[in-house]
Amino acid sequence: MTTRHKGILFAILGPLLWGISGNVAQWLFAQPGIRPDWLVAVRLLLSGLILLAGNLATQRTEMAAVAHDRRALFGLFVFGVFGVVISQFTYFTAVAVSNAPTTTVIQYLGPVFIIIYLALRHWRWPRRIDLVSIAVAFVGVVFWSRTAT
Repeated sequence: MTTRHKGILFAILGPLLWGISGNVAQWLFAQPGIRPDWLVAVRLLLSGLILLAGNLATQRTEMAAVAHDRRALFGLFVFGVFGVVISQFTYFTAVAVSNAPTTTVIQYLGPVFIIIYLALRHWRWPRRIDLVSIAVAFVGVVFWSRTAT
């Protein structure tokens, strides 16, 4: 399998597994005692241990270099807390209070808000491809909302 084929496979598997995890989480939240904070903690702890073990087995030298670089460790900490934990917690909290399909649609509209923010911050129109992406995203939401009701 070529690198390109692996990339395509992973690009397909990523959103597929993310959507499945939302549905599984919705089912879990219907069980007594399962809360979003618990689920996020368990998910991130287990996935972190699996990734750490895999990287130690295959990239021990690179891992040691990162472990000795304070700046890299700080960057990993900031990304972990403000990128991963907050993203996961808000997603699963939204699933808990609404439902997985609605939350997933909102999650995938995130880049639209980033495009709008950057356009306003730099005080210039988005590129043509960005406008097309926004239009396609909203058309998808309209089609989804018609099938969801």
